[in-house]
Parts: sequence; C-alpha cells; structure tokens
Amino acid sequence: MKKFNKELEKKETAAEETEDMSADIFPEAEKGVICSPLTGKAIPMSEVPDDTFAAEVLGKGMAVIPSEGKVVAPCHGEVSTLFDTKHAIGITTKDGVELLIHVGVNTVELNGKYYEAHVAQGDQVKPGQLLLTFDIQKIQEAGYPVATPVIIANTDDYKNVEGMKNGEIHCMEPLERPLRQDTEGGQGVDPDRAPPPHGQETGYGESGPEERADEPLLGE
Repeated sequence: MKKFNKELEKKETAAEETEDMSADIFPEAEKGVICSPLTGKAIPMSEVPDDTFAAEVLGKGMAVIPSEGKVVAPCHGEVSTLFDTKHAIGITTKDGVELLIHVGVNTVELNGKYYEAHVAQGDQVKPGQLLLTFDIQKIQEAGYPVATPVIIANTDDYKNVEGMKNGEIHCMEPLERPLRQDTEGGQGVDPDRAPPPHGQETGYGESGPEERADEPLLGE
C-alpha cells in the first residue's frame, strides 16, 4: 500500500510539473493580441451555428472548431467567471479585455457532463495554462456542435475586433485583436508611449522658444 501511495504521489507531482511547464513554454503575445485558446479551425463568428453568437449579441470575436479537447489561457489574466457547468469560462486580461470562451453551442444543457475544469474562479493564469478539458466526440454524439466562440465581452469599450486568422490554427497562435477607440492605422495606441500633443512636451506653443522673447533668460 505504501508503494502504491508513493507511485501515486510521483504521478501527481509529475502532472503538476507538466502543467506548470506548459504555462511557461509560450512566449508573451504581442500587446493587444488575443491568442487562440484552442487548436482546430478558426472561423468568423457569423459561421457559428447559433443566432445569438452569429449576430454577435454577446460581443464580437472569432470562433474555433476544436480538434483537441482542451482550452488553455490565451494570455495573462484572472479567471473572472467559471460556470458551474464548466462549458464556459471568462478571463479578464491585464489590459482589461473581458474574454468569454464558450465551448460548444447550447452545451449548458449538458450540466457539466464531458467537461472538467482545471482552475477555479479568481485564479491568476499564465499563457498556455490548461483551463478546461472536454470530450469532443461525446459532446457531438449528444447532438451539440463544438464550435467555440472566443468573445470580447466588453466589445463596447473598443472600436472594433479584428480577426487575425481563418482556417487551421494552433493554440497560442494570434486569433483576434480588439482595436481601441483611439486606434490609429489599425494599431492600438499605448497611452504610456503615445507622444504628447504638439507643443506640450516643452511647454511652448507652435511658435517655439525663439518667439518667447518677453520671458527673461535664466540668470537675468
């Protein structure tokens, strides 16, 4: 019995180490880009076989038809929502993007059957960290499509959501990019790097310092 317990402890430790390693092998994505949390086929939201998702009522985004039954964290963030039925999970990123990853259509009706959660609500997650696993075949046999919308739930905070890939996609490949209201040239503007308004940086107006003759020079 002691030998069995030791072997069980070794397996659990190895599983934990593997999960931790998976969270570190993926590099940080380009700022503002949401990577795919699944491997499969990326499709526009309009192709999801559900009127609510297809009309982007819950928010804009892309969807993935998974070929592997696992969902990973697409970025650093916090698990803001985890449904009891484990078919959907919400992640709030460090940049304030509110993601909703909804595995399948009408799969809430399965009441958690064929799904397993590997995180809890409130957890901090890293890119590539395992969030959910699910049985694709059994979900489909039960009559549910497995197309998985990856929704920007706070779409109203953004000018648009740009799809970055269609077709075959691997987890942690760029999937979509929310474009902020202050977008310039298709790229989100980082307020920490944005140049100050003209003339504000030096305190002078458009005329420049040479026309400020009325001000005494330093030392006079």
